[in-house]
Amino acid sequence: MPAPPVALLEASSQDRTLTTPPLARSMRRRRTPPPVRATIVVVMLYAFLVGVALLETGISGLGAGFQAGLLREIANPLSG
Repeated sequence: MPAPPVALLEASSQDRTLTTPPLARSMRRRRTPPPVRATIVVVMLYAFLVGVALLETGISGLGAGFQAGLLREIANPLSG
């Protein structure tokens, strides 16, 4: 008596899993849990804001004359 089609499907799916190369198995898309995603977003936003603060500190450290010149040069962005 032949095996039912479900058993054949399960067997072929198991065979495919066993013969799949390890690299192909590791390249499957894995979903990141929402709490981890939220943590990553918060950390990236914090890093961005720290970078902006450091840029501001660096420009102010160059002096008031540099700041005024920088703002004067970029006052009209269309002029080049």
